[in-house]
Amino acid sequence: MADTSQSLPAIGSTWKHHRGDVYRVLGLLNMMLPEHPGYPPMIRYCDAEGHEYSGRLDDWHRRMTWLADPQPSAAPIDPDHARRVAELLPWNYRPT
Repeated sequence: MADTSQSLPAIGSTWKHHRGDVYRVLGLLNMMLPEHPGYPPMIRYCDAEGHEYSGRLDDWHRRMTWLADPQPSAAPIDPDHARRVAELLPWNYRPT
């Protein structure tokens, strides 16, 4: 499997499919099981109409081109929630 730790798409970032459709990243899945062949790292994303999709993370950059970083949220960040989420991420997670 390809190493995806250095090029993880940021949640909320916008990407263009090679066929022209535009998608927003909603989340990364199976990040805690990268060596388990039955559970490859996946990416969850949606189109402009809100239809949700998922695909293998190691195939993402082959078919998608980055368009924009996530837009800042108007909602304040809860530090306790941010800490709990950070504890769940792999130690080498580096958002792009």
